[in-house]
Amino acid sequence: QTNALTLTPDGHPDKQSWLYNLSISLQKRFDRVGDAADLAEAIRCSTRSVELLPENHPHRAMMLRLLGGLFDTRLRSPHAHADDATHAMRAFLEAMKHPISHPLDRLRTSLQYASLLTKSSHLFITPPPLTVLEAYDHALSLIPQIIWLGNNVRSRYTSGALGIVKKGVSEATTAAITRREYDRAVEWL
Repeated sequence: QTNALTLTPDGHPDKQSWLYNLSISLQKRFDRVGDAADLAEAIRCSTRSVELLPENHPHRAMMLRLLGGLFDTRLRSPHAHADDATHAMRAFLEAMKHPISHPLDRLRTSLQYASLLTKSSHLFITPPPLTVLEAYDHALSLIPQIIWLGNNVRSRYTSGALGIVKKGVSEATTAAITRREYDRAVEWL
C-alpha cells in the first residue's frame, strides 16, 4: 500500500481512499505490535486523506471518524501527545455534523465523541462544544434515519445498525442516569 501511494500523484481520484486503507492497516499493525511509528504514520495518512477529500463528499464522516479514532487511540497509549484529545474531538465533531454523510457513520461518531468526553473530560482546558448528553442526544436523533419503517424488516436487522443503536441507547441511558437526568433516560429508553 505504501509503494502504491508513493507512485500515485495527489490528483488521482482514489488517493484519499488508498490513504484511508493504509491508515487502517497501520492502525491494525500498531494494535498488534505497539510501534508508535505505525500510529504516527496512520495519523499522517488519515489526515492527508481527509485533506484530499472534498468537503461535500459522502464518505467524509467515515474518514474523519477514523482520524478521530486514531488520535483517541494514541491518547490512551503511552505515546500520547498533549493535543490528541483536542484533535480527536475536532474530527469527531466535524464528522457527526456532516449532513451529506451516512447517518450510521454520524451516529457511530457521536458515540465515539461521547466516549471521548466520558473518559477524557479532564484533558480539555475549555469545555467542549457539546456535552456528553448532547452528543448522545445527537446520536439518538439519527435513529429514525437509520432504522426507518421504509426499510423492510430484514434490512433493518442485517445492516448491523440495530446492534450499534442498541449499544448507543444503553450508553446514553447510563450517562443520563449517572448525571441524574432521569426524565431524559426514560425518554431515550
